Order: sequence, then C-alpha cells, then structure tokens
Amino acid sequence: QIVRMMNSNSMQPSARRVWEASDLIEKFPPKYFNKNKSFVYSLACKSGTPTGIITATRWNELGLPRAFPKDQPKMTCFHGPFQYPADVVEDEVDWHVNFADPTLFLAYGGPLFAQDEHQVTEHPSLASVKEALLKDKNSSNGAFPPITREGNRSTSILIRGVQRRVEIGLEPNAEANRPNGLYGNNFMQASQEVIEVATRIISPPSISNIIAMAAIGYIHGQYTHGQISTLIGTAFSAFSAAIVESKQKFNEDHRDGRPKVIIHTGYWGCGAFGGNQIVMALIQLMAAHLCGIDELVFYTMTKENAQSYDEALIVYQDLISNGTSVSKAMEEIVKRGFEWGTTNGT
Repeated sequence: QIVRMMNSNSMQPSARRVWEASDLIEKFPPKYFNKNKSFVYSLACKSGTPTGIITATRWNELGLPRAFPKDQPKMTCFHGPFQYPADVVEDEVDWHVNFADPTLFLAYGGPLFAQDEHQVTEHPSLASVKEALLKDKNSSNGAFPPITREGNRSTSILIRGVQRRVEIGLEPNAEANRPNGLYGNNFMQASQEVIEVATRIISPPSISNIIAMAAIGYIHGQYTHGQISTLIGTAFSAFSAAIVESKQKFNEDHRDGRPKVIIHTGYWGCGAFGGNQIVMALIQLMAAHLCGIDELVFYTMTKENAQSYDEALIVYQDLISNGTSVSKAMEEIVKRGFEWGTTNGT
C-alpha cells in the first residue's frame, strides 16, 4: 500500500536503527568473497576501525503531488565521478545516491564492482549495516529487512553518518597498469598492486550520508505510464526522506534553522538495469523539484556522457514551463516514445 502523504513534515520511517560504528563492525563484520575487496578493506581499516554513530532508516513510498512547486532546486552537472565533501559545511547536509538492487548491497562481497559495490567498498561500515540487518529481529521498533523494493513499491533505505575511508580511482590509466579502469569486471581482474596504487587513504575519514534506492529494470520496448510513475515515486519518496533525515540530524546536533539539502546522483538504473539515460536523469530532476531539496548535483562520469543529462534538462524545462501537472508531465514523457536501453553486464 502506497502511503498517500505529501508533506515531508509528517513523514516517519517504518523502521530506524542506530549503532556505534566500531561496535557494529565488531559484532557484524563484512563478509568478503573476493580477495581484492578484502585487500581494500584491510587498507581502509589500517589506521583503525571506523567510528561514529550510524543511523539507518527504511521508508514507505509516498503518493505523488498533483503539481510542481513554484521554486526549483539548483541543478549542477559535473563531468566526472561522484565527489564527496571533505569537510562538513555549516547548514548543509549532503546525500549520495546508491544505485541499489532491491536487495540492499546485494553483491558487496563478491567480484562485481559497479556503482553500488564501489560505494560500499569506500564506506566499509555499509557492509556491516547489511550484515546487521540480515540478523535483525527487533520487530518492536519496526521490521527492517535489507530490502529497498518490494514489487512495484519502493522501500528505500537511508544511512547517515558513515565514514568514507578510501577513494578508489576508476578512471583508465595505462601508466598505472589499468588501461580500462577498474569499473565493473575490471576490478576483479586487477592485481592487488594495481588496486593499491588506485586507492587513496582518506585521513581523517570524511562522513557520508547514503540514499539506497532501487530502480526497476531488465525491461524492453518503450516506457509506459506505469513505469514512469513507479520511477518518479521511488526517487520522490527517497529524496523526501532525505529532507526529513537532514532535519533530524539538525535536531540531534541541537542546531536551529532549516538544513540546506543537497543530493548527489548520476545515471541511476542505467547499468545492469538497462535504463535510458535521458529518462533516468529526467526522473531525478522532476523528483528533486517535487520534494523541494535545495540542490541536485548530477555526475556524468565523462564529458562525452553528459549529452543525455543535457537533453533531460531540456525536456524537464519544457515540461514545467507551462504549469503542467505531474500527471500530464508523465503522459508527455510517454508520448515522446523513450525506449529502454540494454544492460551493460555490471
């Protein structure tokens, strides 16, 4: 059942868990089945076990508003990989999207190395969150299965306060013996020497907040109204939850005022799931506008890969230019006949 609730002030998670990071990792250590990931973990924890308070929440899907708000968020595009703020900026809360499988961090311990696995490897406490939730029996505080999508209903999971311990460069570098980079299957084929050169220890660790939301995928043909609605509902609900959790963080820190909420994302659902880059960028632009975040930062990995975002931005501006309702905007997207892409095998 989709929760019909438009006001983020009244949103509450279906479940919440709080851990001290060092205790979490001691009780629920990551389980790696790939030697390269185990090696990076040893580098990440060389200076000690991750610390700090980690909070995880799970959120039911919201119904969509009827209209777009008057104010648009700032929209920024970077032609590169995800950037994580090194320092906490006063009055700002940054969130980074995890391009999740319906099962949270499904392949973190194996050889795969797409966006999801890359992010978890750089934030090793996330793996322990997954292991803790697998063993979680505390239903008195709300059942918390590590599931981000149940059928057509999103159940996105937000995790805040996670240390980013390492940065792993994915870009091709022939001189460093990674001519094809380390993304996808290239990671498991690389030697530990190559991976060590590509890995920078972050000292002191920075702090990240993660939005794990699952797209739909493995579909062919043109996008349908139902598929567009499902995707916008997923992103809108997850982004709205980020606003609520940002306010919660301010309350916990005894800070007054309204936090500036910034969400960092990219071509969500366009790898293994086979989403259309223009559509998936457009979905997130619309969701950011609908929920009222302050800024959406979009990463295209390369300058050549920015064309899809540029086209999505044109479509978005066209859709909202004449006061179109959300329903009409979705109908217009369908009329444009966007086709699903193909999986990239990662």
